[in-house]
Amino acid sequence: MSRFFIGLLIILILSGCAQQQKFTYQGEKGGTLIIATFDEPSNLSPVYPSFTGLSPVVKLLFAPLHKTGPDGKVMPCLANSWEYSEDMKTITYYLDRNAKWSDGTPLTAKDVVATFEALKDPANQYPLIGRLRFIKSAKVVGEHAVQFEFRRIYADELLNSNLYPLPAGKIKGIKNLKFMDYTRKPDITSGPYILNEWNPGKYIELIANENYIYGRPPIDRIVFWFPASYDELLDELKQKHVDIVLDVPPDRVEKLDGYNVKVEPGQSYVFVGWNNKKFKKALRQAFSMAIDKKSIIKDVLKGYGQEAYGPITPGHWAYEPEVKNIAYAYNPQKAKDLISSQGYRDRNRDRFFDGLRVEIIADKNDPVKSATADLVAKQLRKAGVRAVVRKLDTPAFISRLLKKDFDAFILGWNVEKEFSPSPIWNSRGVYNFVGYKNTDIDMLIERGILTLDRRESKKIWSEFQKRIVEDAPYTFLYVPSVIELVRSGIKNVDVKDARLLTEKLDELWIPATTRVKVTVADLGKRYRESQKKAARPAAPAPRRTPTATAESILQQSLLAQQQAEAQKTEQKTEKPSEVETKKPEGEMKPPEETKPAEEKPTQPVIKTLPQVKNGIIPVYPDVAKRVGATGMVFVTVLVGKDGKVKKAKILRSFGNAACDKAALDAAKKWTFIPGTINGEPVEMETTIPFRFPPPEE
Repeated sequence: MSRFFIGLLIILILSGCAQQQKFTYQGEKGGTLIIATFDEPSNLSPVYPSFTGLSPVVKLLFAPLHKTGPDGKVMPCLANSWEYSEDMKTITYYLDRNAKWSDGTPLTAKDVVATFEALKDPANQYPLIGRLRFIKSAKVVGEHAVQFEFRRIYADELLNSNLYPLPAGKIKGIKNLKFMDYTRKPDITSGPYILNEWNPGKYIELIANENYIYGRPPIDRIVFWFPASYDELLDELKQKHVDIVLDVPPDRVEKLDGYNVKVEPGQSYVFVGWNNKKFKKALRQAFSMAIDKKSIIKDVLKGYGQEAYGPITPGHWAYEPEVKNIAYAYNPQKAKDLISSQGYRDRNRDRFFDGLRVEIIADKNDPVKSATADLVAKQLRKAGVRAVVRKLDTPAFISRLLKKDFDAFILGWNVEKEFSPSPIWNSRGVYNFVGYKNTDIDMLIERGILTLDRRESKKIWSEFQKRIVEDAPYTFLYVPSVIELVRSGIKNVDVKDARLLTEKLDELWIPATTRVKVTVADLGKRYRESQKKAARPAAPAPRRTPTATAESILQQSLLAQQQAEAQKTEQKTEKPSEVETKKPEGEMKPPEETKPAEEKPTQPVIKTLPQVKNGIIPVYPDVAKRVGATGMVFVTVLVGKDGKVKKAKILRSFGNAACDKAALDAAKKWTFIPGTINGEPVEMETTIPFRFPPPEE
């Protein structure tokens, strides 16, 4: 069989013969879906996801070339089919001729290519540009056909070329997409919903897109409401004014009449990382036996999680169930015996092994990880290990990781569908903080990334997991669940589906008999008024917003490093080398130009941006009120090492001088937690967006 047909078979397996799948919406039309979340997006563009990932709002506004189906396999979206070249170095996507923008204009290959070029432009600072580093070019090969060419053959060609197109007419010639009005208020989109209104700090209202590729979705309106506090949210839940609550922390799960708790498998794992130079394999194995994962899940996660056994989560396509039998089960007595076999003794009979002390560092801004560290230390002490916990500010915690100045630490990693573990598990990986070195693992990683056959790739990742679990560089603790509250009248929620709830919001529907009428502007109003009338009103709770934790900062830093590497690649000659053009024979091996075990990577620069400590809302000038001036003013501020604003300047204005002055005056009064580089405070610029008229306090 020729290599082309082998490759074609592989792709059909990968995509589940996606081109043959058809999709139609089911259920009654009509109604409004109210979704409560504390994670308000900073923009509505697929180009700039937050550190928590692409917002579900953005996923409803924009459609990709292909998406994930209920069975977890790739299915068509804007592209109704695609094909690979014989040498597997190009993919040609064929856009559905019915694909349209929400205003009814055709969505064409020019839009896809314009988007790709914008993403690759360094001026736009696309944070996920690392995923495009092996894509050489994108070109129009027909009004409804676009071809991607790759620099190398690798497993994630299909996933990495899956873009969310933007309209070429909107972005062509714009040198910084981040600050254009379209990024915050897209008026032309391609997804199942279109933007109707965004009231910052309060809600975003979407309405059904009649021109969506799959037709009009069932629900008329979807509203994302951003409550100011849990108490405000709880009051609306008791009135059944909220249909879904996203990302509920395990300690805030409420068992309410008329609501179901939906628990979905998480995509990240939390672990203890051991300093592999300080603690040899036998000790690391003993430490793992001393830790009771079940009790941690019960006490810290309130039962909303499952045990982690290795570097890939159970819901991932590459997960190997056999690692459960290889992992070191909880057995404190066996842990003590193993420690004793390494020569440690308790000569002074204080119940601790002499000379064996472990300091566990944790990010104190992450309460779940901090609580986990406390329990791990307690369990180690029961096994005779003198364990203590030190909770550090996020920058200091990251600095200790970079310097490898630790005995142990608590952290978590997200496991992407596009599995590429080199930064963490390669012997020279930039995030291999524990100092784990195994040349067999290095080779397995390269083979796994380059292998196109999903079945063969799974065998490679299976061996990868078994080797790592055996060596115990980490103690894998738990996989936190994704928790949501869902009102009982919402349909198509519990259908067997490989996707998370936030990936299929457009497929939900509400029977007419169970719909609840809600005035969006009144959400939270009753609670706020009750607080005003209270004889001794409680101090208003600060608005809960997602915190930039250590792993989110590290992930952003990795993406920034990949961005720099991608830009360097762009500057190199496009002339292919002999290695690149030579077809592999037999088992695919890593290309000679990629020598991860021989090249020392650049030390990562971990940057934390200034975080707002106290923000001032600008005064709406009378002269601006009289003329009805509305728009956005972006102010760039230089934040000093002390967190105070040293300088402020207008980055972008909508042309009203009075509003510009009001924005500058307000910006100068802001205070921040200063930005850091590798844990050290530095002067750093950041940008503050001000809306006029300002939102109500």
